Amino acid sequence: MAALPTHTHTDLRPGPQARFLLTMENAAFYFQHPWLAALAIAAGLLYAGLLYLPKQEWSNTYKYSLAAIRFTVIFILVLLLAGPISRFFDRTVEKPEFIIALDQSYSVKAFNDSTSLDKSIEQLNTLKNELEKKGIQVKVVDWNAEDIPLARPAQWSKQSPISQVMANVKDQEENKNFRGLILATDGIYNKGINPLYQAFTAPVYTIGLGDTTVQRDVKIKNILYNKISYKGNDFPIHADIAAQGTNGEVVTVSLKNKGVVLSSQKITLRDKSLQRVSFQTAAKEKGLLHLTVEVSTISGEKNTANNKAHAYIEVIDNKQKVLICAAAPHPDIKALRSALDKKENIQTFLCIPGIQPLVKESFDLIIFHQLPHMNNLAQNELNELMKTPSPKLFIVGNMTNLPLFNQANTLLTIAQRSSQKDLAAATVNSNFTKFSLPEDQKHRWNDTPPLQLPIGDYKLKSEADVILYQKIGKVSTNTPLLVASSDRKTAVFCGEGLWWWRMNEASKFGEAEAFDKLVHDLVQFMSSKEDKRKFKVYPVNNEFIAGDAVVFQAEFYNDIYEPVYDVPFKIKLTSEDKEHLDYSFVHTKGNQGYSIAGLKPGVYQFTATGELNGKKELYSGEFLVIEELSELMESTANHQLLRELSAQTKGKFYKSSQINQLTGDLSAQNFPDVLHASESLFHWIQLTFILWILIILASIEWALRKYKGIY
Repeated sequence: MAALPTHTHTDLRPGPQARFLLTMENAAFYFQHPWLAALAIAAGLLYAGLLYLPKQEWSNTYKYSLAAIRFTVIFILVLLLAGPISRFFDRTVEKPEFIIALDQSYSVKAFNDSTSLDKSIEQLNTLKNELEKKGIQVKVVDWNAEDIPLARPAQWSKQSPISQVMANVKDQEENKNFRGLILATDGIYNKGINPLYQAFTAPVYTIGLGDTTVQRDVKIKNILYNKISYKGNDFPIHADIAAQGTNGEVVTVSLKNKGVVLSSQKITLRDKSLQRVSFQTAAKEKGLLHLTVEVSTISGEKNTANNKAHAYIEVIDNKQKVLICAAAPHPDIKALRSALDKKENIQTFLCIPGIQPLVKESFDLIIFHQLPHMNNLAQNELNELMKTPSPKLFIVGNMTNLPLFNQANTLLTIAQRSSQKDLAAATVNSNFTKFSLPEDQKHRWNDTPPLQLPIGDYKLKSEADVILYQKIGKVSTNTPLLVASSDRKTAVFCGEGLWWWRMNEASKFGEAEAFDKLVHDLVQFMSSKEDKRKFKVYPVNNEFIAGDAVVFQAEFYNDIYEPVYDVPFKIKLTSEDKEHLDYSFVHTKGNQGYSIAGLKPGVYQFTATGELNGKKELYSGEFLVIEELSELMESTANHQLLRELSAQTKGKFYKSSQINQLTGDLSAQNFPDVLHASESLFHWIQLTFILWILIILASIEWALRKYKGIY
């Protein structure tokens, strides 16, 4: 049984002069100054003897009783000076552990024989049982490293982030007796980084699912276009056509809108090469424009799902203008600009006195980074911008002048208690519904690095929506980290270190999707005009993935803008094919949203109707349901990637028909337990009951002496 180094919960160690008086299996007792222990007996005897033995007029019983009490008090007091310490040991045995990660992506279902897949799952269960018989712990996890049963999933994943499960397992199993990851997958990844670039210290035993036979196939590998276009402008769409197993076939590539062919081109396929086809079309109407690029099939082609690709273009009148005003360059500013620049409908401006002057524009949102400044930098720009009616987002940092900040904003006061800085991560407010974070991204917010923020009392000045709360260590608090006023005029982010959030997420997941979406949604939320209508029904997102429920939120108010509940309302959806779908709901208190499932991909117009305050009300808009085709783009399993991954991590690759061989190989190995030892030290001087013993003994002695008339 291997032993890890002892983990000690204090820096105190017995010195060479310390002498153990008592040693047991799980505890020990010693003095820091052993010579004082001997002195305690002598001091007690000497003090008691000199005080009471000369009293010849008292009876021996009375005299010896008082002497015993005084001896005990003096002995305990001097003994405590010797520094008696109890040392407790805790030993735990950690069993070796393996993790089985089963690929539950749609490509495994679509391109695997059902019988062979069931057989592989059955053999994996046998592997799990055999390892458990040897005393080895075995967990089965999904891509998020969350426990699942070892069986066919009820719902197949729309993406294959192999690097993500490796990163999650690495974080969970760090410093544990983790012996290896058993990864059963087809080797196809379409999210995150290349698994070969993902740091992983334990062996990865890969099991190759799927078929490596190259199938005849023509597909749209990529579709390139600007997601934003201005009304009346022409814009290009580029489609990259890939082919394999072909021999000079001629296919037609078409651009369609609502089933109508806008343009088409014929190309001659070249095997194992990429050919680009370009189209030009016009943005005629404001709103969401849905275009489809299709390539005709070839004989013998089995996978035709990848012959079609969708383009969704938001046609707008103008861009949103966002200004970031700061006193000096900072990596947080770079993180914000990197997130904002990904949105083509957002134009970012920067103002840093001495580097980038303030431009004369009407801004949809102004972001003040660490302003007002502790050294009054950029004060003129701050004063000028504070006079504008634009919504304002304050980002508090180490150089923020908090007294001036409390005066400048109408939302939050921070009464600083110390010049020291606190460290706090984020936790999502589940009751905030004005915009939502996707379910598959929420787990990322539980793993954010801590930010630096002031230690003090945080108090809201007005009605507000808390978006993120502070999390100190592992404890979630009710202290706001990101908060916005109900009128959307002011928002405050109370920490410095946003760059670390974005970099940490990108390093773990290959992209900073959750951080960027929060920034985009916050800008959209703050810059949108306040809607004073009393009847509001709207989707929580503008885009949804096909297969996921479309969730609507409702807000109803009376004439004095108090929330009203138990109001029936209807939602009518109209698809691009002019298909009408009707749904009825009742707005109840505490409802987390109204879901509509089973919608096909496309652009939907919605109209919500109801009766409120005796009047018929109407609210309309549109949203998008996107077809997720990434799992159907590649039908050929990538076992070469799995071989390289296993070789790189000192594991081994097995075909799906060799799972029993993996069972035998692992069963034949010896995976020892790990002994963890920890210790804690306790000073006897911290025991409160010793103080009470001394007080009680001294009181008894005083009472007996008083009885004899000594005091």
